[in-house]
Amino acid sequence: MMESEEQSPFQFLTREEKTIVGSYRPGIWKSKGGKEVKKILATLLCIVMAFALFAGCQEQSGESSSDLSGEKVLIEGRASDSVTLDPFNATDIASWRVARQIYDTLVGYETGTFAPTPGLASEWTVSDDGLIYTFTLREDVKFHDGTDFDANAVVFNIERWWDPNNEYHQGEFANVVSFFGGFKGDEGCIIDDVKATGDYEVQITLNQVYPAFLARLTDPSTAIISPEAIKTYGEEIGRNPVGTGPFVFESWTPNDNITLTKNENYWDGAPKLDKVIFKVIPDNTARLIALQSGEIDIMDSLNTSDYETVLNNDGLQIIERPAINCGFYWFNTTQAPFDNVKVRQAICMAVDKQGIIDSIYNGLAIPAKSVLSPSSWAYNEEMEDYPFDPTAAKELLAEAGYPDGFDMVLTVRGEARAYFPQPQKLAEAIQANLADIGINVTIESYEGTTYTSLVYGGDFSMASWGTGGSDPDPALAINHYFNKTAAEGERATNSARWVNDEASALLTEAQNITDQEQRAEMYCEVQQIIHDEAVILPIVHVRAMLAAADYVTGYVAFTDYYESYAQVDIQR
Repeated sequence: MMESEEQSPFQFLTREEKTIVGSYRPGIWKSKGGKEVKKILATLLCIVMAFALFAGCQEQSGESSSDLSGEKVLIEGRASDSVTLDPFNATDIASWRVARQIYDTLVGYETGTFAPTPGLASEWTVSDDGLIYTFTLREDVKFHDGTDFDANAVVFNIERWWDPNNEYHQGEFANVVSFFGGFKGDEGCIIDDVKATGDYEVQITLNQVYPAFLARLTDPSTAIISPEAIKTYGEEIGRNPVGTGPFVFESWTPNDNITLTKNENYWDGAPKLDKVIFKVIPDNTARLIALQSGEIDIMDSLNTSDYETVLNNDGLQIIERPAINCGFYWFNTTQAPFDNVKVRQAICMAVDKQGIIDSIYNGLAIPAKSVLSPSSWAYNEEMEDYPFDPTAAKELLAEAGYPDGFDMVLTVRGEARAYFPQPQKLAEAIQANLADIGINVTIESYEGTTYTSLVYGGDFSMASWGTGGSDPDPALAINHYFNKTAAEGERATNSARWVNDEASALLTEAQNITDQEQRAEMYCEVQQIIHDEAVILPIVHVRAMLAAADYVTGYVAFTDYYESYAQVDIQR
């Protein structure tokens, strides 16, 4: 609900003052002691008198309240801090959500669909053989440092992450292998050549047909950074980001907040907000309290158990995404006992997914049997999930040589994610399920880069993970996580380190053909192999939700989690 257009004496209070007077919520007044109520009433009386005087002056001057209300600042409460704002060196949602505001990509997609739409490239053509992509670039764009965006800038960026011998190739660039099959010169790398064919024209030649190529270029990790900034900051570019996006980086206080300001000269029109602040509040309940009190304006990873609370609050609203995500657990297939498929299958049969959904997700999720969601055109509808059957699970453990179970460590990300809004509680539910079949689970929780490094490095037995979505192309998730080429190196996106030649051959072939029906058949076959091998324990596809104050308008939740705030507004 929107507030009345009638002016309120509270609308000119600072965020702290609003908190003092209860953010206009009567329920907060009831909790105050008598003396404090008197203090607040006295303060409020002064405010009302000042407002009356101000209103009289305003009436005489003819100025509207919006002219005098100051900056429009949106504060988002989130579970964890970004790791880096160097987008292709990022591996986490928290980094990419901020990066989306600072940078642009060559290609975008229409809101609510996955149809490619112009970004920094105003148009493009594809050769008849599907190998040559020619991008025409916008000519009216500048980086935040005032330097020109042009074809050379695009080539500079691609060569930086694609070519290991490039002098600015500083970092892991972990997604290059899973996105494009490898680095420059690697067998299987789909990119053959990148060159500027004009001041504002770039040509990218592929080694093979790759129908997911444009979808890859919508990903925030492929955003274009100012070459001059990269030359200036080197490895520190992730702390000093310079892009072409709707907001300009201002400051970063680690584990506290990142502040961005409006790009007045944004090529697609200046944003409505003057400033965006991403504030770290790790606990979901604490974030909701901060939203209710007016300390923040919007929050991510709302507990599903708090859904009704927000829904019944006239001052708040729910912003919901489709359930295309997937929360799952990796099995490290290179470590005993998880190198035994029967052990992995037993665990899949021991976990009560529906019980978890009912108790932890308040019913706002569906059980997962694949990393792809039911909305994907490649989802395997026919595949049957493992039944919840502790008795059969114990029998499988005995067949695997563990009749009395075993001890294990369950490694979990401590920070909340949309698919795992209560990671500790979920881990404890799984711990209880596995205890029923004789497996003694110790839970170890880590955060930030420590956790990411453990998982990508394979330093775990079983670990929580998830994906924001399998669209617009299933290769973005399934090839990323399960091709054997992604199991190599010190940082493997195939963190199970699972190597299956049949599945990898199908995944590679599916990326090189354009017939969607044929690709879907291949991906369905791969999903069945992954399921039979129990490479992961899929848990849920969640109706991921944000909660916001009712005065936040224009916020459209993208299915990939990386929405732009260019059209978001505050209308009190």
